[in-house]
Amino acid sequence: MISLLNTNVIIRFLTGDQDIKYKNLYAFFHTIETGKIRVELKRIAFFQVVLVLKSFYKVSKDDIVEPCAVLFNRHPDQICILYSNIFTTHRTFNHQFTRSPFPMTISDIKVFPIWGGGRNYLVIKVETDEGIYGIGESGLTWRELAVLETVNSLKSRLIGQNPTRKEHLWQVMFRSGFFPGAHALSAAVSAIDIALWDIHGKALGVPIYELLGGLCRDKVVCYPHCSGSTVETLVEDAQRKVDAGWKFVRWGLSSEGDLLEPSRTVRLGVQQFEALRETLGDDIELICDVHTRLDPADAITFCRAVEPYRPYFIEDPLRSENQASYHMFRQHVAVPLGVGEHYTSKWEFRELIERDLINYARIDVCLVGGLTEARKIAGWCEAHYINLAPHNPLGPVSAASCLHLDLATPNFGVQEMPGQPGMLPDVFPMQIEWKDGYLLPPDRPGLGVEFDEEAAKKHPYQASQGPMLHREDGAFTNW
Repeated sequence: MISLLNTNVIIRFLTGDQDIKYKNLYAFFHTIETGKIRVELKRIAFFQVVLVLKSFYKVSKDDIVEPCAVLFNRHPDQICILYSNIFTTHRTFNHQFTRSPFPMTISDIKVFPIWGGGRNYLVIKVETDEGIYGIGESGLTWRELAVLETVNSLKSRLIGQNPTRKEHLWQVMFRSGFFPGAHALSAAVSAIDIALWDIHGKALGVPIYELLGGLCRDKVVCYPHCSGSTVETLVEDAQRKVDAGWKFVRWGLSSEGDLLEPSRTVRLGVQQFEALRETLGDDIELICDVHTRLDPADAITFCRAVEPYRPYFIEDPLRSENQASYHMFRQHVAVPLGVGEHYTSKWEFRELIERDLINYARIDVCLVGGLTEARKIAGWCEAHYINLAPHNPLGPVSAASCLHLDLATPNFGVQEMPGQPGMLPDVFPMQIEWKDGYLLPPDRPGLGVEFDEEAAKKHPYQASQGPMLHREDGAFTNW
Protein backbone atom coordinates (compact mmCIF):
# COMPACT_ATOMS: atom_id res chain seq x y z
CA MET A 1 0.00 0.00 0.00
CA ILE A 2 2.82 2.39 0.82
CA SER A 3 5.63 1.68 -1.56
CA LEU A 4 7.62 4.76 -0.59
CA LEU A 5 8.61 3.21 2.77
CA ASN A 6 10.28 -0.17 2.69
CA THR A 7 10.05 -2.95 5.26
CA ASN A 8 13.48 -2.20 6.70
CA VAL A 9 12.53 1.39 7.56
CA ILE A 10 9.32 0.25 9.23
CA ILE A 11 11.19 -2.34 11.29
CA ARG A 12 13.60 0.36 12.44
CA PHE A 13 10.65 2.40 13.71
CA LEU A 14 9.11 -0.53 15.53
CA THR A 15 12.38 -1.62 17.16
CA GLY A 16 13.18 1.88 18.42
CA ASP A 17 16.19 2.64 16.21
CA GLN A 18 17.67 5.84 17.62
CA ASP A 19 18.41 7.12 14.13
CA ILE A 20 14.70 7.58 13.58
CA LYS A 21 13.78 10.87 15.17
CA TYR A 22 10.00 10.65 15.06
CA LYS A 23 8.96 7.41 16.72
CA ASN A 24 5.33 8.46 16.76
CA LEU A 25 5.18 6.85 13.35
CA TYR A 26 5.12 3.49 15.16
CA ALA A 27 1.37 4.00 15.38
CA PHE A 28 1.28 4.37 11.61
CA PHE A 29 2.53 0.81 11.26
CA HIS A 30 0.62 -1.25 13.78
CA THR A 31 1.80 -4.76 12.98
CA ILE A 32 4.15 -6.61 10.65
CA GLU A 33 2.75 -9.90 9.38
CA THR A 34 4.70 -12.58 7.53
CA GLY A 35 5.02 -11.71 3.88
CA LYS A 36 3.19 -8.39 4.04
CA ILE A 37 2.85 -5.14 5.89
CA ARG A 38 -0.53 -4.38 7.42
CA VAL A 39 -1.01 -0.66 7.93
CA GLU A 40 -3.58 0.75 10.36
CA LEU A 41 -4.14 4.45 10.76
CA LYS A 42 -3.77 5.31 14.44
CA ARG A 43 -4.51 9.01 14.35
CA ILE A 44 -1.22 10.53 13.30
CA ALA A 45 -1.70 14.11 12.13
CA PHE A 46 -1.40 14.36 8.35
CA PHE A 47 1.23 17.10 8.43
CA GLN A 48 3.39 15.12 10.87
CA VAL A 49 3.49 12.25 8.39
CA VAL A 50 4.23 14.61 5.53
CA LEU A 51 6.98 16.48 7.37
CA VAL A 52 8.72 13.29 8.43
CA LEU A 53 8.53 11.73 4.97
CA LYS A 54 9.70 14.88 3.23
CA SER A 55 12.37 15.96 5.70
CA PHE A 56 13.96 12.65 6.64
CA TYR A 57 13.33 10.42 3.64
CA LYS A 58 13.40 13.05 0.89
CA VAL A 59 10.08 11.81 -0.43
CA SER A 60 8.56 13.95 -3.13
CA LYS A 61 5.10 15.46 -3.12
CA ASP A 62 3.93 13.11 -5.87
CA ASP A 63 4.95 10.07 -3.82
CA ILE A 64 3.15 11.37 -0.71
CA VAL A 65 -0.21 12.39 -2.17
CA GLU A 66 -1.57 9.06 -3.41
CA PRO A 67 -0.86 6.85 -0.36
CA CYS A 68 -2.00 9.57 2.05
CA ALA A 69 -5.22 10.01 0.11
CA VAL A 70 -5.90 6.28 0.49
CA LEU A 71 -4.82 6.14 4.11
CA PHE A 72 -6.80 9.20 5.22
CA ASN A 73 -9.73 8.46 2.92
CA ARG A 74 -9.50 11.86 1.25
CA HIS A 75 -9.46 12.97 -2.40
CA PRO A 76 -5.94 13.52 -3.77
CA ASP A 77 -6.79 17.17 -4.48
CA GLN A 78 -7.46 17.69 -0.78
CA ILE A 79 -4.11 16.16 0.07
CA CYS A 80 -2.39 18.45 -2.45
CA ILE A 81 -3.97 21.53 -0.88
CA LEU A 82 -2.98 20.46 2.62
CA TYR A 83 0.54 19.67 1.46
CA SER A 84 0.88 23.09 -0.09
CA ASN A 85 -0.46 24.81 3.02
CA ILE A 86 2.14 23.12 5.20
CA PHE A 87 5.10 24.35 3.16
CA THR A 88 3.83 27.74 2.02
CA THR A 89 2.41 29.24 5.23
CA HIS A 90 4.42 30.70 8.11
CA ARG A 91 2.97 28.58 10.91
CA THR A 92 5.41 27.41 13.54
CA PHE A 93 6.75 23.88 13.48
CA ASN A 94 5.03 23.03 16.79
CA HIS A 95 1.73 24.43 15.57
CA GLN A 96 1.91 22.17 12.55
CA PHE A 97 2.42 19.19 14.80
CA THR A 98 -0.46 19.90 17.20
CA ARG A 99 -3.37 20.84 14.93
CA SER A 100 -5.15 18.41 12.64
CA PRO A 101 -6.75 19.19 9.26
CA PHE A 102 -9.18 16.29 9.89
CA PRO A 103 -10.63 16.61 13.42
CA MET A 104 -11.51 13.19 14.71
CA THR A 105 -15.07 12.58 15.88
CA ILE A 106 -16.83 10.06 18.09
CA SER A 107 -18.56 7.46 15.92
CA ASP A 108 -20.00 5.05 18.48
CA ILE A 109 -20.12 4.15 22.18
CA LYS A 110 -20.44 0.52 23.21
CA VAL A 111 -21.13 -0.86 26.69
CA PHE A 112 -19.90 -4.22 27.98
CA PRO A 113 -21.17 -5.64 31.28
CA ILE A 114 -18.59 -8.35 32.01
CA TRP A 115 -18.86 -11.12 34.58
CA GLY A 116 -15.52 -11.43 36.33
CA GLY A 117 -16.32 -14.40 38.54
CA GLY A 118 -17.89 -13.07 41.73
CA ARG A 119 -18.94 -9.69 40.40
CA ASN A 120 -19.66 -7.76 37.23
CA TYR A 121 -17.49 -5.06 35.67
CA LEU A 122 -18.91 -2.41 33.35
CA VAL A 123 -16.52 -1.37 30.57
CA ILE A 124 -17.33 1.12 27.84
CA LYS A 125 -15.64 1.57 24.48
CA VAL A 126 -15.69 4.91 22.66
CA GLU A 127 -14.90 4.58 18.96
CA THR A 128 -13.85 7.29 16.51
CA ASP A 129 -13.96 7.77 12.78
CA GLU A 130 -10.14 7.66 12.74
CA GLY A 131 -10.02 4.08 14.02
CA ILE A 132 -8.78 4.92 17.50
CA TYR A 133 -10.83 3.70 20.42
CA GLY A 134 -10.72 4.43 24.14
CA ILE A 135 -11.94 2.37 27.06
CA GLY A 136 -13.38 3.38 30.42
CA GLU A 137 -14.90 1.69 33.47
CA SER A 138 -17.84 2.46 35.74
CA GLY A 139 -17.55 2.30 39.53
CA LEU A 140 -21.16 1.83 40.65
CA THR A 141 -20.95 -1.82 41.65
CA TRP A 142 -24.20 -3.87 41.60
CA ARG A 143 -25.93 -1.10 39.64
CA GLU A 144 -24.23 -1.86 36.32
CA LEU A 145 -27.43 -2.02 34.29
CA ALA A 146 -28.53 1.41 35.51
CA VAL A 147 -25.20 2.84 34.37
CA LEU A 148 -25.46 0.96 31.07
CA GLU A 149 -28.75 2.67 30.26
CA THR A 150 -27.35 6.01 31.39
CA VAL A 151 -24.40 5.66 29.02
CA ASN A 152 -26.81 4.86 26.19
CA SER A 153 -28.85 7.96 27.04
CA LEU A 154 -25.73 10.12 26.60
CA LYS A 155 -24.78 8.77 23.17
CA SER A 156 -26.86 11.28 21.22
CA ARG A 157 -24.99 14.13 22.94
CA LEU A 158 -21.61 12.67 22.04
CA ILE A 159 -21.77 11.09 18.57
CA GLY A 160 -20.07 13.42 16.08
CA GLN A 161 -18.19 15.36 18.77
CA ASN A 162 -14.41 15.78 18.95
CA PRO A 163 -13.26 13.41 21.73
CA THR A 164 -10.29 15.59 22.64
CA ARG A 165 -12.64 18.30 23.98
CA LYS A 166 -12.74 16.46 27.29
CA GLU A 167 -13.69 19.32 29.59
CA HIS A 168 -16.43 20.56 27.29
CA LEU A 169 -17.92 17.08 26.91
CA TRP A 170 -17.73 16.56 30.68
CA GLN A 171 -19.82 19.68 31.21
CA VAL A 172 -22.30 18.56 28.57
CA MET A 173 -22.69 15.10 30.10
CA PHE A 174 -22.89 16.28 33.70
CA ARG A 175 -25.25 19.23 33.19
CA SER A 176 -27.22 18.83 29.96
CA GLY A 177 -30.05 16.85 31.57
CA PHE A 178 -30.80 19.84 33.85
CA PHE A 179 -30.52 17.60 36.93
CA PRO A 180 -26.78 17.53 37.69
CA GLY A 181 -24.80 14.33 37.87
CA ALA A 182 -24.73 11.90 40.77
CA HIS A 183 -24.40 8.15 41.21
CA ALA A 184 -25.52 6.42 37.96
CA LEU A 185 -24.95 9.54 35.87
CA SER A 186 -21.59 10.29 37.47
CA ALA A 187 -20.53 6.67 36.99
CA ALA A 188 -21.48 6.88 33.30
CA VAL A 189 -19.68 10.21 32.88
CA SER A 190 -16.63 8.73 34.60
CA ALA A 191 -16.41 5.76 32.24
CA ILE A 192 -16.81 7.91 29.13
CA ASP A 193 -14.37 10.54 30.38
CA ILE A 194 -11.66 7.93 31.02
CA ALA A 195 -12.17 6.62 27.48
CA LEU A 196 -11.74 10.14 26.08
CA TRP A 197 -8.42 10.52 27.88
CA ASP A 198 -7.40 7.12 26.50
CA ILE A 199 -8.22 8.30 22.98
CA HIS A 200 -6.35 11.57 23.41
CA GLY A 201 -3.23 9.82 24.66
CA LYS A 202 -3.32 7.36 21.76
CA ALA A 203 -3.88 10.19 19.29
CA LEU A 204 -0.73 11.93 20.48
CA GLY A 205 1.24 8.74 21.03
CA VAL A 206 1.82 9.40 24.76
CA PRO A 207 0.69 7.87 28.06
CA ILE A 208 -2.10 9.74 29.86
CA TYR A 209 0.20 10.82 32.68
CA GLU A 210 2.07 12.96 30.15
CA LEU A 211 -1.17 14.83 29.45
CA LEU A 212 -1.69 15.32 33.20
CA GLY A 213 1.66 17.04 33.67
CA GLY A 214 4.22 14.27 33.48
CA LEU A 215 5.74 11.96 36.06
CA CYS A 216 5.92 13.13 39.67
CA ARG A 217 7.34 9.77 40.77
CA ASP A 218 9.03 6.73 39.29
CA LYS A 219 6.56 4.17 40.69
CA VAL A 220 3.38 3.99 42.75
CA VAL A 221 3.17 2.13 46.05
CA CYS A 222 -0.04 0.18 46.53
CA TYR A 223 -1.82 -1.99 49.06
CA PRO A 224 -3.55 -5.37 48.64
CA HIS A 225 -6.68 -6.76 50.25
CA CYS A 226 -6.09 -9.20 53.09
CA SER A 227 -8.68 -11.39 54.75
CA GLY A 228 -9.19 -14.08 57.38
CA SER A 229 -12.03 -15.43 59.45
CA THR A 230 -9.90 -15.33 62.59
CA VAL A 231 -7.06 -13.18 63.85
CA GLU A 232 -4.63 -16.00 63.07
CA THR A 233 -5.76 -16.53 59.48
CA LEU A 234 -5.74 -12.78 58.83
CA VAL A 235 -2.17 -12.53 60.08
CA GLU A 236 -1.16 -15.49 57.92
CA ASP A 237 -2.64 -13.89 54.80
CA ALA A 238 -1.00 -10.56 55.60
CA GLN A 239 2.37 -12.26 56.06
CA ARG A 240 2.01 -13.94 52.65
CA LYS A 241 1.37 -10.54 51.08
CA VAL A 242 4.42 -9.02 52.78
CA ASP A 243 6.58 -11.96 51.70
CA ALA A 244 5.42 -11.33 48.11
CA GLY A 245 6.73 -7.76 48.28
CA TRP A 246 3.78 -5.63 49.38
CA LYS A 247 4.65 -2.73 51.71
CA PHE A 248 1.11 -2.26 53.05
CA VAL A 249 -1.65 -4.53 54.26
CA ARG A 250 -5.32 -3.68 54.36
CA TRP A 251 -8.28 -5.59 55.70
CA GLY A 252 -11.95 -4.95 56.39
CA LEU A 253 -13.58 -4.72 59.77
CA SER A 254 -14.91 -8.21 60.43
CA SER A 255 -18.45 -9.47 60.76
CA GLU A 256 -19.77 -12.84 61.99
CA GLY A 257 -21.12 -14.10 58.70
CA ASP A 258 -24.02 -11.77 57.94
CA LEU A 259 -24.20 -10.60 61.57
CA LEU A 260 -22.41 -7.48 62.74
CA GLU A 261 -22.60 -6.69 66.45
CA PRO A 262 -20.65 -3.45 67.01
CA SER A 263 -19.02 -4.05 70.37
CA ARG A 264 -17.70 -7.51 69.40
CA THR A 265 -16.57 -6.19 66.02
CA VAL A 266 -14.63 -3.35 67.66
CA ARG A 267 -12.91 -5.67 70.13
CA LEU A 268 -11.91 -8.05 67.33
CA GLY A 269 -10.62 -5.16 65.23
CA VAL A 270 -8.35 -4.02 68.05
CA GLN A 271 -7.01 -7.56 68.45
CA GLN A 272 -6.30 -7.69 64.71
CA PHE A 273 -4.33 -4.46 64.87
CA GLU A 274 -2.29 -5.68 67.82
CA ALA A 275 -1.48 -9.03 66.19
CA LEU A 276 -0.59 -7.54 62.81
CA ARG A 277 1.70 -4.89 64.26
CA GLU A 278 3.45 -7.44 66.47
CA THR A 279 3.91 -9.93 63.61
CA LEU A 280 4.76 -7.59 60.73
CA GLY A 281 6.85 -5.05 62.61
CA ASP A 282 7.02 -1.30 62.29
CA ASP A 283 7.95 -1.00 58.61
CA ILE A 284 4.71 -2.37 57.18
CA GLU A 285 1.83 0.09 56.99
CA LEU A 286 -1.60 -0.98 58.30
CA ILE A 287 -4.96 0.14 56.90
CA CYS A 288 -8.32 -0.98 58.25
CA ASP A 289 -11.54 -0.38 56.33
CA VAL A 290 -14.49 0.19 58.65
CA HIS A 291 -16.59 0.30 55.46
CA THR A 292 -19.21 2.61 57.03
CA ARG A 293 -20.33 -0.27 59.31
CA LEU A 294 -20.18 1.53 62.65
CA ASP A 295 -22.21 4.31 64.23
CA PRO A 296 -20.21 7.35 65.38
CA ALA A 297 -19.89 6.26 69.03
CA ASP A 298 -18.53 2.83 68.12
CA ALA A 299 -16.27 4.28 65.43
CA ILE A 300 -14.79 6.69 67.98
CA THR A 301 -14.13 3.84 70.40
CA PHE A 302 -12.40 1.83 67.67
CA CYS A 303 -10.23 4.66 66.36
CA ARG A 304 -9.03 5.66 69.81
CA ALA A 305 -8.27 2.06 70.77
CA VAL A 306 -6.08 1.37 67.69
CA GLU A 307 -4.13 4.62 67.83
CA PRO A 308 -1.11 2.98 69.60
CA TYR A 309 -0.68 0.66 66.59
CA ARG A 310 -0.14 3.60 64.20
CA PRO A 311 -2.62 2.94 61.40
CA TYR A 312 -1.68 4.54 58.10
CA PHE A 313 -5.33 5.53 57.99
CA ILE A 314 -8.73 4.28 59.05
CA GLU A 315 -10.99 4.04 56.04
CA ASP A 316 -14.62 5.21 55.98
CA PRO A 317 -15.28 5.16 59.73
CA LEU A 318 -18.72 6.79 59.25
CA ARG A 319 -21.58 6.53 56.81
CA SER A 320 -21.16 8.69 53.73
CA GLU A 321 -24.46 10.58 53.46
CA ASN A 322 -23.64 13.43 55.86
CA GLN A 323 -20.17 14.88 55.43
CA ALA A 324 -20.81 17.29 58.32
CA SER A 325 -20.72 14.36 60.76
CA TYR A 326 -16.93 14.44 60.47
CA HIS A 327 -16.84 17.76 62.36
CA MET A 328 -17.96 16.02 65.54
CA PHE A 329 -15.91 12.90 64.78
CA ARG A 330 -12.66 14.82 64.34
CA GLN A 331 -12.99 16.31 67.82
CA HIS A 332 -12.66 12.82 69.31
CA VAL A 333 -10.10 10.95 67.18
CA ALA A 334 -6.50 11.60 66.16
CA VAL A 335 -5.80 8.74 63.75
CA PRO A 336 -5.46 9.59 60.05
CA LEU A 337 -8.70 9.18 58.10
CA GLY A 338 -9.22 8.09 54.48
CA VAL A 339 -12.65 9.03 53.13
CA GLY A 340 -14.39 9.70 49.82
CA GLU A 341 -14.93 6.54 47.78
CA HIS A 342 -18.72 7.13 47.68
CA TYR A 343 -18.54 10.70 46.40
CA THR A 344 -19.61 11.51 42.87
CA SER A 345 -18.26 15.01 42.26
CA LYS A 346 -15.93 17.68 43.59
CA TRP A 347 -18.87 19.28 45.38
CA GLU A 348 -19.32 16.26 47.64
CA PHE A 349 -15.66 16.52 48.67
CA ARG A 350 -15.90 20.24 49.39
CA GLU A 351 -16.64 20.23 53.11
CA LEU A 352 -14.12 17.53 53.99
CA ILE A 353 -11.36 19.32 52.09
CA GLU A 354 -12.07 22.90 53.05
CA ARG A 355 -12.53 22.03 56.74
CA ASP A 356 -9.42 19.82 56.79
CA LEU A 357 -11.42 16.87 58.13
CA ILE A 358 -9.55 14.06 56.32
CA ASN A 359 -5.96 13.12 55.63
CA TYR A 360 -6.43 10.96 52.53
CA ALA A 361 -8.94 11.53 49.72
CA ARG A 362 -10.33 8.19 48.58
CA ILE A 363 -11.23 9.40 45.09
CA ASP A 364 -12.90 6.79 42.88
CA VAL A 365 -11.94 7.81 39.34
CA CYS A 366 -14.69 5.55 37.95
CA LEU A 367 -17.40 7.22 40.05
CA VAL A 368 -16.35 10.79 40.81
CA GLY A 369 -16.47 11.98 37.19
CA GLY A 370 -13.41 10.44 35.59
CA LEU A 371 -9.91 11.85 35.31
CA THR A 372 -11.24 15.29 34.40
CA GLU A 373 -12.93 15.65 37.79
CA ALA A 374 -10.37 13.66 39.78
CA ARG A 375 -7.48 15.94 38.85
CA LYS A 376 -9.45 18.99 40.01
CA ILE A 377 -10.09 17.36 43.38
CA ALA A 378 -6.41 16.38 43.59
CA GLY A 379 -5.34 20.00 43.10
CA TRP A 380 -7.83 21.17 45.71
CA CYS A 381 -6.47 18.55 48.14
CA GLU A 382 -2.92 19.72 47.54
CA ALA A 383 -3.79 23.17 48.90
CA HIS A 384 -4.88 21.47 52.15
CA TYR A 385 -2.01 18.95 52.34
CA ILE A 386 -4.40 16.06 51.81
CA ASN A 387 -2.89 13.11 49.94
CA LEU A 388 -4.66 10.83 47.50
CA ALA A 389 -5.41 7.18 48.19
CA PRO A 390 -7.65 6.36 45.22
CA HIS A 391 -10.38 3.77 45.60
CA ASN A 392 -9.93 0.83 43.23
CA PRO A 393 -11.85 -2.39 43.90
CA LEU A 394 -12.58 -2.76 40.18
CA GLY A 395 -10.91 -4.02 37.01
CA PRO A 396 -7.83 -3.32 34.86
CA VAL A 397 -9.21 -0.07 33.37
CA SER A 398 -9.89 1.40 36.80
CA ALA A 399 -6.43 0.37 38.02
CA ALA A 400 -4.73 1.98 35.02
CA SER A 401 -6.76 5.18 35.39
CA CYS A 402 -5.74 5.47 39.04
CA LEU A 403 -2.12 4.77 38.17
CA HIS A 404 -1.93 7.64 35.67
CA LEU A 405 -3.51 10.02 38.19
CA ASP A 406 -1.10 8.89 40.91
CA LEU A 407 1.95 9.24 38.71
CA ALA A 408 1.14 12.85 37.83
CA THR A 409 -0.08 14.02 41.26
CA PRO A 410 2.41 15.42 43.78
CA ASN A 411 0.17 14.86 46.82
CA PHE A 412 -0.11 11.09 46.62
CA GLY A 413 -0.16 8.57 49.46
CA VAL A 414 -0.98 5.02 48.40
CA GLN A 415 -3.03 3.22 45.76
CA GLU A 416 -5.60 0.52 46.47
CA MET A 417 -4.84 -2.59 44.40
CA PRO A 418 -6.78 -5.67 45.60
CA GLY A 419 -4.24 -8.03 44.00
CA GLN A 420 -1.54 -8.11 41.37
CA PRO A 421 -2.67 -7.17 37.83
CA GLY A 422 -3.75 -9.92 35.49
CA MET A 423 -7.48 -10.53 35.95
CA LEU A 424 -9.51 -11.45 32.84
CA PRO A 425 -6.40 -11.78 30.68
CA ASP A 426 -8.38 -12.78 27.59
CA VAL A 427 -10.45 -9.58 27.79
CA PHE A 428 -7.51 -7.36 28.74
CA PRO A 429 -4.44 -8.94 27.10
CA MET A 430 -2.28 -5.92 27.96
CA GLN A 431 -2.43 -4.49 31.50
CA ILE A 432 -0.36 -2.36 33.87
CA GLU A 433 2.66 -3.88 35.61
CA TRP A 434 3.34 -4.56 39.31
CA LYS A 435 6.73 -5.23 40.90
CA ASP A 436 7.68 -5.62 44.55
CA GLY A 437 4.73 -3.67 45.94
CA TYR A 438 4.69 -0.93 43.29
CA LEU A 439 2.84 -0.21 40.06
CA LEU A 440 5.15 0.86 37.24
CA PRO A 441 4.59 3.67 34.71
CA PRO A 442 3.33 2.31 31.38
CA ASP A 443 5.11 3.56 28.28
CA ARG A 444 2.26 2.67 25.92
CA PRO A 445 -0.02 5.45 24.60
CA GLY A 446 -3.23 6.26 26.44
CA LEU A 447 -4.12 4.06 29.40
CA GLY A 448 -1.77 1.33 28.25
CA VAL A 449 -4.52 -1.30 28.49
CA GLU A 450 -5.71 -3.33 25.52
CA PHE A 451 -9.32 -4.53 25.26
CA ASP A 452 -10.62 -7.53 23.29
CA GLU A 453 -14.27 -6.87 22.47
CA GLU A 454 -14.99 -10.40 21.29
CA ALA A 455 -13.46 -11.93 24.42
CA ALA A 456 -15.58 -9.63 26.56
CA LYS A 457 -18.72 -11.04 25.00
CA LYS A 458 -17.72 -14.48 26.29
CA HIS A 459 -18.15 -13.21 29.87
CA PRO A 460 -21.79 -12.05 29.82
CA TYR A 461 -23.44 -10.18 32.65
CA GLN A 462 -24.79 -12.24 35.55
CA ALA A 463 -27.38 -10.81 37.93
CA SER A 464 -25.91 -10.38 41.40
CA GLN A 465 -26.41 -8.35 44.56
CA GLY A 466 -23.99 -7.25 47.24
CA PRO A 467 -23.82 -8.79 50.72
CA MET A 468 -26.22 -7.62 53.44
CA LEU A 469 -25.51 -7.45 57.18
CA HIS A 470 -27.85 -7.20 60.14
CA ARG A 471 -27.64 -6.54 63.85
CA GLU A 472 -28.64 -9.06 66.48
CA ASP A 473 -32.15 -7.63 66.63
CA GLY A 474 -32.57 -8.16 62.88
CA ALA A 475 -32.12 -4.51 61.88
CA PHE A 476 -30.32 -3.83 58.61
CA THR A 477 -26.82 -2.38 58.85
CA ASN A 478 -24.22 -1.38 56.28
CA TRP A 479 -22.04 -4.03 54.70
